[in-house]
Amino acid sequence: MIEITKEQFEADQERWMDRIENGEEVLVRMPDGKAFAALPVDEEIEKMIDIMPEVEYNEHTNWYNL
Repeated sequence: MIEITKEQFEADQERWMDRIENGEEVLVRMPDGKAFAALPVDEEIEKMIDIMPEVEYNEHTNWYNL
């Protein structure tokens, strides 16, 4: 897993999203020290989302809020 800063992610978001969608796992570190994992959606995650109706999907970012 690659770790990058929020600023790096935002500076080239399209390239990072392409890498994530192609299977790369990225940990994005926020300025306050917290982080989130950006992972490709695979069949296992889709199954989990199907049984968790409270999971939100953001159509603008194409991200699931797990």
